[in-house]
Amino acid sequence: MITASRHSTRNYSLAFLTIPDIGPLEAVHVAADAGYQMVGLRMLPATAEESPYPILSSQRLLREVAAALDGRGIRVGDLEIIRLAPDTDIGAFTPFFERAQFLNARHVTVVNDDPVDTRAIETFSRLCESALPFSLTMNLEPMPWSATRNIAEADHIVGLSQQENAGILVDAFHFYRGGSRLEQLKAVPSDRLNIFQICDAPAAFDPAPDAIRHMARTARKIPGQGELDLASLISLIPASAVISIEVPNRRSIRDYPPLDRAARALAATQRLYDKTCSQQAV
Repeated sequence: MITASRHSTRNYSLAFLTIPDIGPLEAVHVAADAGYQMVGLRMLPATAEESPYPILSSQRLLREVAAALDGRGIRVGDLEIIRLAPDTDIGAFTPFFERAQFLNARHVTVVNDDPVDTRAIETFSRLCESALPFSLTMNLEPMPWSATRNIAEADHIVGLSQQENAGILVDAFHFYRGGSRLEQLKAVPSDRLNIFQICDAPAAFDPAPDAIRHMARTARKIPGQGELDLASLISLIPASAVISIEVPNRRSIRDYPPLDRAARALAATQRLYDKTCSQQAV
């Protein structure tokens, strides 16, 4: 049975999209000052509008971030983001893996954009094999607008890849918007569930892919301020999993500095986590 542990022993990570307006060096310090144990960093672009991030090309910045992580006692929660396409060149990710290893990172986020199931499984399997020498796990994140939309589809790919470092990232927003069910999550072996991204949102939503994508990137809510069934999701987080707090919100970025945003999101998540644990214990 999957059980949650008290927040004092949890690994909370400050996700990149909660503080996308600052660089990786400042993000490390914000995470530490706000009380996180980890920080999520982005090296590769998530959309066509983004460019590769400087931490991928600048050795100086990479060394500065590594020194800050060590000095502040912060670890990398996850590194973003590898997108799998029909023509993905696995060898092109070697520099990414090398930098991930330099930062002592363990988990990498992966999104599948290949609609051909057999090819996606083969590509994901080869990606895992390539990352294994760097002690990295590849964590497939289902998204409603990607080729892997929900937990069942992600578990299908991960299971058939037959790779020991293959895992799944569960995002609360995508979980409920993509039609995943708690029964499906319960059926996933707990050792595949390495990262849970927690946020909140209204229960009702526009099902159009563009509308879902827009809210996902600009209008999520702090845990407890929306209507998602986060308690049920939190109750299924394995004790070994990273809890990444991902609250991209354009208005919040405008109104609050990064440290305030990070601290408010962490406090709200801890309260919700403690409440869920207390109810389970009764």
